[in-house]
Amino acid sequence: MLKNCIKNLLGKYPNVYAGQLSKRNLFRSLTSNSRILPDFIIIGESKCGTTSLYNYMIQHPAIKPALTKEINFFNWSYDRPLNWYRGHFPTKFKKNLIKNVLKKPFLTGEATPLYLFNSVVPKRVFKIIPNVKIIILLRNPIDRAYSHYHDLGVRLGKEKRTFDDAIRSEIKILEQKNYVVTNYNGDFSERLYQYVARGIYLPHLRIWMETFPKKQFLILKTEELEENTSKILNDVFEFLSLPSYDKIGFEKKHNVSKYDPMSGSSRKILMEFFKPHNKSLYKFLNRNFEWNY
Repeated sequence: MLKNCIKNLLGKYPNVYAGQLSKRNLFRSLTSNSRILPDFIIIGESKCGTTSLYNYMIQHPAIKPALTKEINFFNWSYDRPLNWYRGHFPTKFKKNLIKNVLKKPFLTGEATPLYLFNSVVPKRVFKIIPNVKIIILLRNPIDRAYSHYHDLGVRLGKEKRTFDDAIRSEIKILEQKNYVVTNYNGDFSERLYQYVARGIYLPHLRIWMETFPKKQFLILKTEELEENTSKILNDVFEFLSLPSYDKIGFEKKHNVSKYDPMSGSSRKILMEFFKPHNKSLYKFLNRNFEWNY
């Protein structure tokens, strides 16, 4: 009976995808017209602490999580209807009840760290949610590259090269391309070998900041999130016009892996490579991240 019901609903609601047909997802699909769009998005960068930040943020009573942290709508799933995207967020009724009846703040958002690296995403986001608040986490690109290599390469059995060989090979390719990096559109092998490229933040950041007003951005330093989590979170809440909240549980660490320290030779190679790119970034943002190691 359930299968026949679902089959009939698919005929009536073409926006519902076969892959969504759990009871929970089916309900969200059928109610997508009555759902809201996000108030904020965390757009990157990968291996910079976006999972930890998002999981800390949704502990604030005013922030309601999306169905999935990483929705990847504006990059991989943009061919799907907007209602598919809406289906990941709370209902308008719930928001109106909490804001207008209970007189409490209500926000929702998602965190897809691959958005930053894709040059077509900013205009897509602006077209649909032009007033969205944008949060970006940036990490020392040397440490980001090493984490990327271990978590998406070695740990998954996809990377057989040493880290030193991998970065030397990638830097050679980047120099031949004059540091022009293509978008990552879902090919895992393409993402796998972007340990260094994804740490060249400025070209992608510039596109975003040419699309949205400066006041809609909050750019955070990963190292500061790790060292002073409570302060950074309250900076985030202030940016979102929310009251501070001091009951966040920091006990659980997210996406944290352990591996041997990077070799001195590899760090030296990356320090020399990233030095001019970091300098340009500091100048553009008028902010020194102090990634001198």
